[in-house]
Amino acid sequence: MVNKFAVLDSISKPGGESNEDLIGITDSCVWLLDGATGLTNSNVLPGNSDAGWFVQAISRNMVKNLQEEIPTKLVLENVINSVIKEFETEATQENIEDIHKPSASFTIARIIEDSVEIGNLGDCRLIYKKCKGQVNAFGTSRVTELDRSVVQKIVDLRNQKDINNDELWLELKDILYRNRALKNTDEGYWILDLTLRSIPHFQQASISVKGTEAILLVSDGLYRLVDTYHLYDDESLLKAAMKFGLHELYDRLRNVEKLDHACRMYPRLIPQVDASGLLVSLG
Repeated sequence: MVNKFAVLDSISKPGGESNEDLIGITDSCVWLLDGATGLTNSNVLPGNSDAGWFVQAISRNMVKNLQEEIPTKLVLENVINSVIKEFETEATQENIEDIHKPSASFTIARIIEDSVEIGNLGDCRLIYKKCKGQVNAFGTSRVTELDRSVVQKIVDLRNQKDINNDELWLELKDILYRNRALKNTDEGYWILDLTLRSIPHFQQASISVKGTEAILLVSDGLYRLVDTYHLYDDESLLKAAMKFGLHELYDRLRNVEKLDHACRMYPRLIPQVDASGLLVSLG
């Protein structure tokens, strides 16, 4: 019986000064975290990035808490409770508003006996190929819809007037804060944060170990190749990753972004963001 993953390829590259994505790997479990960049330049934790601190704390505690007999939702509860304690010890401010506390999208694949449990919170994606050739994608989030509303606002503003990036931020500030305030609410989207509110909404499914050839976990930065630049769909992205490797996909991603650094051809808030992917087989 297969009881471990074989890593075929991985990549995690920053879009700016720091990388707020993180890949986690054990024999029987792999995951990818994509930290939500803060809305201000003021950190509430030590280090360059609160989101970076958060994904590292989550991943570190995942390794400590993963036990085969414990359901994934309970693992996540234990992880979050541990990270909350670390946050309370390390936070550099008191009475921090929830909107300024870190959060992260999360996707996971975990071997349990003869099945692979896949799970998701937020806008990461997991794409898997069955041995018979069928390709499926897993993971949805309303944050994708909210991001599209921001992009549409950008398009509308640029159609109305000539606007630079600083002016654009001022125009978008209210909608960005409003969207972030919807974190882990019934009206908004579900994501890992310093509460347990999202755990009941953790998306889960089970696929057969025997019938699965490969699994690809991607952050939204790498998934821009699909949903922003439309160079691939889910199936062709996975096939390209298996044939050419994730570094070649990354190079293609950055080449497109370099050619459209002004974000005119492909409207987006930030020219390039962190991009991560992990490709595994069951071997």
